[in-house]
Amino acid sequence: MGNPFFIVQRNAQTLRPDEMRYFKPESEMSSPLKESDVVIITGTTIVNHSIDTILSSINNGKRTAIVGPTASMIPNAFFKRGVTVVAGVRILNPDLMIKILKQGGSACHLLKGCAEKIAFIET
Repeated sequence: MGNPFFIVQRNAQTLRPDEMRYFKPESEMSSPLKESDVVIITGTTIVNHSIDTILSSINNGKRTAIVGPTASMIPNAFFKRGVTVVAGVRILNPDLMIKILKQGGSACHLLKGCAEKIAFIET
């Protein structure tokens, strides 16, 4: 859409070569967060324990979303911290989910057979 954006990432090796021009290291996170009108955070930040640091760095009033399979577990907790959108997955078949995960499957595999995308919006 032509809008400037940044990708703040702990591990630059997870980015594709065409994404590297948008890369900002985690150590430089505060500047992009202050400059941004919209912040999209992945659920990975919950797992790697950086979510609190990120949410503490975001000024009130910014549109903030947390997205990813792990994000939808506790939407109200994120809404209390100023997040406006939480998007993730709802597991429809837990037994199949466990089987897929044991076989090394990921979110795209879950969405093919036992999960659906969902979103919660703070009103």
